[in-house]
Amino acid sequence: WNVIDSVNAEGPYSDPETQRCRLTAALEKHTMEEILDWQLILEEYMQSACRQDILAAATARGIPCLGDGFSQFRAWLIAGGEEVYRNVLREPDCLAGIPGDGEGFQFKGLALAAYHAYEVQLFRNCPEELRDFMQRSARPDSGCRNPGGHPL
Repeated sequence: WNVIDSVNAEGPYSDPETQRCRLTAALEKHTMEEILDWQLILEEYMQSACRQDILAAATARGIPCLGDGFSQFRAWLIAGGEEVYRNVLREPDCLAGIPGDGEGFQFKGLALAAYHAYEVQLFRNCPEELRDFMQRSARPDSGCRNPGGHPL
């Protein structure tokens, strides 16, 4: 929760992609093992919120829950911080009191934050030969830019 809370303390984000980039940058400060642990904890939180009563409350609120919609909602729930997450798990109907529209309760990129942070750490920590290979290879672009303007 510390990573999410520290990123959320930086202020509200106009779009989830900016928040995902900030989460990625915050996770990059951790070791590879800590990033993996963070991802495992994220998956546990996602699973804990995968409940029928939460799905029903989200659907009643007008949150798109078909296809990946419910996963994206649960990611939004986690990205909102520990208090929001625990409140909804304790009382799913409290969603009715949270302002916003259905699409605003979606976070598609949360699971990618740890992936991209791990990729950056792997690139930073690998032997020079592997680094050269990775630079020549087509590696996925995280979509974020570091302050120097280079892809993270």
